Amino acid sequence: MSIEPGLYVAATPIGNLKDVTYRVIETLKAADQILCEDTRQTAKLCAAYGVETPRRPYHEHNADRVLPEILAALQAGATL
Repeated sequence: MSIEPGLYVAATPIGNLKDVTYRVIETLKAADQILCEDTRQTAKLCAAYGVETPRRPYHEHNADRVLPEILAALQAGATL
């Protein structure tokens, strides 16, 4: 699957991993990087569906440091 560069916001399941949509999984696989609040929880979802996209934590405790890097990646044409 090929997707346009940019920032994609995807709802992921709370509790039952089978509640995720096929489109979310395909988007996660096609992205350059997955930004997630909790990489441990996202790792479980990715493992269940064979998503090998690199993950990066992004949350209230690191936002000031990480946001400029995210914006630079988006301006360079990344798919996050």
